[in-house]
Amino acid sequence: MDLLRLDRLSEAQAAAILGVARWELLELMARYDVPAVRMSAEELDRELATEVKRNGAT
Repeated sequence: MDLLRLDRLSEAQAAAILGVARWELLELMARYDVPAVRMSAEELDRELATEVKRNGAT
């Protein structure tokens, strides 16, 4: 989990090493407080605004 937290392993690599499915890895990450999304609130706002514009949603 520390290697994931430090971005030394990808989620796919960690799942393969642990022999678990990705959804199981996400559960483990939650248990160990390893964030699955590494974005600031501002980055997330920008991403959402871009998608809203791209998809024409209001």
